[in-house]
Amino acid sequence: MTASNPDGRVMPTLAAELKSMVMEQVNQRIDRMFREAGARLLEMAERSRNNAEQRRYMDAKHLMRKHRDALVQGFNREFAGVFRPGAKLKNQPESPDISFDELRMCQTRSIEESIAVNNIALKVEADNETPLWEIGRRMEWLAKEGGADISPTALAPAALCNSFRVSTQSLNLDFQVELVIFKLFEVLVASELKPVYTEALQFLDRGGVTAAVLKRSGPARLPRPGGHSGAHPVTAPSSPPAAASASTTATGAAVDAMTAGMPAMDRGTFEALRSAQGLSSTRSYGDAELAGDLVLVASGQPVAGWGVEQARASVQAADLVGRMFGGILEDPHVHGSIKPQLEQLRFDVIKNAISDRRFFSNSDHPIRRLLDELATMAASARTTDASSLERLSDLLGSIRSQFQVAAQVVKAAAASAVPLPPDQAERFLEEQLIKNKQRRQALIERARRVVQEEVQLRMAGHEIPAPARPMVAAGLTPLLGLRLLRHGIGSEAWNSGLALLDKVIGALDARPGFEVAAAPDSELCPEVERELVAAGMTTRRSAELVEGLREGLVRAATGRQAPAPTIEMPALPREGAEPEPLTPPPPRPDHLLRQLLVPGDWFKVHDPGHAEKRWLKVDALYLDDARPEFRDRVSFVEFSGKNPLHLPVDDLLDDIAAGLSEPFDQSPAARAALAELVRIQLARAATTPDLAL
Repeated sequence: MTASNPDGRVMPTLAAELKSMVMEQVNQRIDRMFREAGARLLEMAERSRNNAEQRRYMDAKHLMRKHRDALVQGFNREFAGVFRPGAKLKNQPESPDISFDELRMCQTRSIEESIAVNNIALKVEADNETPLWEIGRRMEWLAKEGGADISPTALAPAALCNSFRVSTQSLNLDFQVELVIFKLFEVLVASELKPVYTEALQFLDRGGVTAAVLKRSGPARLPRPGGHSGAHPVTAPSSPPAAASASTTATGAAVDAMTAGMPAMDRGTFEALRSAQGLSSTRSYGDAELAGDLVLVASGQPVAGWGVEQARASVQAADLVGRMFGGILEDPHVHGSIKPQLEQLRFDVIKNAISDRRFFSNSDHPIRRLLDELATMAASARTTDASSLERLSDLLGSIRSQFQVAAQVVKAAAASAVPLPPDQAERFLEEQLIKNKQRRQALIERARRVVQEEVQLRMAGHEIPAPARPMVAAGLTPLLGLRLLRHGIGSEAWNSGLALLDKVIGALDARPGFEVAAAPDSELCPEVERELVAAGMTTRRSAELVEGLREGLVRAATGRQAPAPTIEMPALPREGAEPEPLTPPPPRPDHLLRQLLVPGDWFKVHDPGHAEKRWLKVDALYLDDARPEFRDRVSFVEFSGKNPLHLPVDDLLDDIAAGLSEPFDQSPAARAALAELVRIQLARAATTPDLAL
């Protein structure tokens, strides 16, 4: 039976009327933006600091007039789409599937667009905290209980702002001009949405979707409208603000003082705390007891020593950390085998955040920096060798001991804590959004770099005709990047891609006398074209690259017809001749050491002083230091910069050669550098007694 309001109007009809009403009011503001754009932009141009800035404003003025109809139609089409159940916004950088084009070119513009638009959405959320929370509750009820065919987050500011972003992208505007238009949208549309949300809330109340109806439906997980990576979007606190609580009280419902205004805690964090209650403790107050207290206050129950404000502050801290973890654990590039160990860090990070409130205000806080590093490692683990997941698992298992904080310390800090101001909480969540985007871009750059180094190593010594070089750079390189990200190094797809690359390089080698097994044109070109199109390249672009490949094959075949150079064999030593003197040990190339020992990189290092292996970061490499005690040494530290370990470079190389120490994560070039360093070290050991292993 379809739910209806007291007047008999069914909820699906109510949802359709709500959509029409909201779209009409938003379009009125869009229309105002275009009407006032000319005067606003002319004023900006007159106040501009230089000719380039003035030209940008005038270009925006001209383009907004020229493309007005296209922008309005595109916006209405996109905004209408976000009302559909399960609607997903287009062109979001959080899309799990990295495209061919993303590996071909840097997507800095896309990231900057996302940040600009999400900043606008965050400001709207901060200005409309109360109505947005109430609308979110009612939209959730409409979709799940009322049988309405509507998305619970359709009225979220991020949905509206991203709809405008997509409509501008279709026009291929200059990026700086696009940012000017975004600013107009912020001033003339986004900042004027309060009446829209107020009217939407009143419309839902008049339609029978009231706080009293929601209360009768029982407690439910409320949506957080907004845009954020993963299932924990950025928004204002998802608890009812003071005005919302007063509204609920006015209906006659008795609200417990501890529950009123208590921030909602995401389910993942709540379950993590419940699991931590089972931790064994030898102390009178340990992690199990602390987790139990946090579960109590999150459930609206009092805890001795914590007032209402202190309880809210602790739940808020746990929820913000939970949303931080949501953006990491829901990243599809993080391997499933690593996620449980990352999850185990959640409670430890919550403890640090409660005991040190600078965690939220300092974007360079050591724990936040460490967690970001670990998340980046987890996302990019498959772009290295097959054993990287095993090493990362070992690192995660060891790193927890480096930032433990006692439960008693957390409890004492919580007893005097106060909730973060809304703008500080929003800024923290905004920073997580930016970090998620940066991690994605870092993953793309990592894959691109790994593939480029692999290609360079395989092309070394080969002569490739100029017409075919774009095929390698713009075709096979991003193809390998996609396979690397989707399947990982060592996978069948990755190995078959390398085999195709080797086949192309071999067929294109133009050195005289270089033999090729068979004329490849009839088989190789169609094979390469099929692979490129299957990976997502347009048919037209793949045909252009294959044409260059075909011309390169012709040139290579012509070059190989030249006579091969004569190779003179070295003369054999005469019988009874004096033996050649021993070759001196090869010098150690310092440029390879700098390539291997990069500050910030993680190593599992053998600590001879404690006869144990420790996960540490490279702090500094001293090769030509004037101080004898530092010369030819490398310094390692823990993530916080504490407990340093200083080792002679030769000792570290010996330990790596013996398997006692190992780097965490290496690109092909770094692996080649390490192999060469170990080879040189073994050669030096064979000719120098004091270097023998």
